[in-house]
Amino acid sequence: MPEEFDRRKILVVDDEERMVRFIRMNLEHDGFLVSEAFNGKQAISKMRDFTPDLILLD
Repeated sequence: MPEEFDRRKILVVDDEERMVRFIRMNLEHDGFLVSEAFNGKQAISKMRDFTPDLILLD
């Protein structure tokens, strides 16, 4: 089974790019597969393809 199927997926949504990058870096370090969005429209689009297990919103 590919590694990506074993990792939990998290979508991080925030309009502050620096904060998203910081959160992403820490989550990836802990083994999560992370996608990012900077507004609601991007988040909805990402959810269709990424299918996250958890969504972090600001």
